[in-house]
Amino acid sequence: MKLEFHIHTNYSNDGFSKVPDLKKSLMKKGINIVAISDHNTLKGAVEAEKLFGDDVRVIKCEEIKTQEGEIIGLFLSEEIPPQLSIDETIKRIRDQGGLVCVPHPFDRMRKSKIHLDALYRIIDEIDIVEVSNARNIYPQDDKLALDFADKYGKLKICGTDAHTLFEIGHTYVELEDFKDSKEFINSLKDAKLHFKRSGIYVHFFTKGKKYYNLIIGNLYKNHKG
Repeated sequence: MKLEFHIHTNYSNDGFSKVPDLKKSLMKKGINIVAISDHNTLKGAVEAEKLFGDDVRVIKCEEIKTQEGEIIGLFLSEEIPPQLSIDETIKRIRDQGGLVCVPHPFDRMRKSKIHLDALYRIIDEIDIVEVSNARNIYPQDDKLALDFADKYGKLKICGTDAHTLFEIGHTYVELEDFKDSKEFINSLKDAKLHFKRSGIYVHFFTKGKKYYNLIIGNLYKNHKG
């Protein structure tokens, strides 16, 4: 099976991919399973699960902004609000039977990454480490994540972190089929990670989308006021 991990839809504030278009792109690239991980919402994953049917299986995930940086909850059924403590966020993931993944933990360019002290404090709660993120600019940052996962015996995964359709398909995980989170853990132990770095240009799209949303939001507030 081919799993594409850490995908964003237009339900993320910096995402462009509409769910129907995402389905077409995933099927075209031969992706069997997708982990949709929008920022602080499950709406994209819920819509995709309904629309994709048996064509592409959806793992409902959420990239959650905690008070100490971002973590991803996998196999969620309920949305978790942002800006909780990282410990409370993990508790809510666990209460749903979900898994905890740390995305891009050492990316020097991301202010949103998990705080270093928090990373080591929650070490026993981490199931998976994203050791390669296609949007990371510096390969050395991925190497730090790989070394961290090896040192602490954590499962490894690679993420596309796609915010646009044209990023899809070049980074994926090849693994045995699974039915639930426990089987997913077992499959991931022997998975093959296929990784290709996205060009730096992809960041201009997401930066532009954030600024656009900020401008539109301010115009709306001023108009409403």
